[in-house]
Amino acid sequence: MKIHKIIFLLIGVMLLFVPLLLIENKENISFAHKGILDLNDSNFYDEKIIPLDGEWEFYEGELYDPLDFSDGSITNATLLNVPGPWSKGEDQGIGTYRLQIQNVPLNKILGIKKQNIRSASKIYINGELISEEGVTSDNKESYIEGNNPQLLFFQTETDTIDLVIQVSDFSYNSAGIANSLFFGEQKQLIKFHYQKVFSEVSVITILMTIGLLYILLYLFVERYRRKEFFILSFALSCIFFAIINFCLSERTILFILPDLSFEAMFKIKDISIFLATISFIFIISQYDKRIFVPWVRYPLITLYSLYILLIVFSPLNFYHRFVPIFILINAVTYLYAMVRCLYYYFKNRQYTLSGHHSIILFSIININVYNIDLLL
Repeated sequence: MKIHKIIFLLIGVMLLFVPLLLIENKENISFAHKGILDLNDSNFYDEKIIPLDGEWEFYEGELYDPLDFSDGSITNATLLNVPGPWSKGEDQGIGTYRLQIQNVPLNKILGIKKQNIRSASKIYINGELISEEGVTSDNKESYIEGNNPQLLFFQTETDTIDLVIQVSDFSYNSAGIANSLFFGEQKQLIKFHYQKVFSEVSVITILMTIGLLYILLYLFVERYRRKEFFILSFALSCIFFAIINFCLSERTILFILPDLSFEAMFKIKDISIFLATISFIFIISQYDKRIFVPWVRYPLITLYSLYILLIVFSPLNFYHRFVPIFILINAVTYLYAMVRCLYYYFKNRQYTLSGHHSIILFSIININVYNIDLLL
């Protein structure tokens, strides 16, 4: 078996994430400081759109209305970096964010692109409620989940915007603004939104097409079915990866299933993530059985299968407690495959090239999806 090919592909996948990290750092330039964002100190007037990243005022354990800030009596603010969840206690799942945006252009239709606020929220602009997702409450029984991407447009008669966001979350172990909010003029926000939707739909279409094509080849072409069993694992891996993308970011799955519940969508995504990991193990094992020996392969598959059953039959706030453990297991699985490949490479020194490297590439991307986007 040409083990060096897997090594080079594993290293190549690691290098693929370097530009992703650079892009992320570029997008996450922080302009907000101590709860204030001055547009004159940003690139807003050049780009017409800006992420509202940086230090926001945060009031943990409180659901403040905009009127509560009018007399200046509230002084218990802490500074919290956005985006990023706050660590909450077991029974504490509420908080209020506040940001003042200064030197805002007048006579313009402005907007905010909301991406991911866990898990119920209200958004106020200068005291006016412009968005309500789910039901925010300090009571777990009356709280209702709701967390979908939105484009929110408004006009302001002042050059200062007081942005207040109430958040309730009793579903996750961490809550809050998980992804950047974007502020900008209407035209730029709409363009930005459709660019994201188009890119996601393109990836989903490509993956689904590849997956379905290889399933058809496996089912109806005897040569593939007899000699290339790992083709089926690859096909399923592509389909699982497509389903994951359906549920991430713009959550295009809601265009197809608009009545799908919040919890059902997250369960579909989580199940697909770990089915993709199982597919990765099968692909590598069929490529070279020495990488995942039976006493490693079968316990891993059993462990992931049991967790999938837990996802199916338990509520989100219960099974999500174990997510960090399985993220760690994913990372260890990847490193284990890397070490085993290196071992056999230096042991055997086989240099003959082998095909199917794209299969390994897609599979390893699948196993790292969860680490890139922490169930956002």
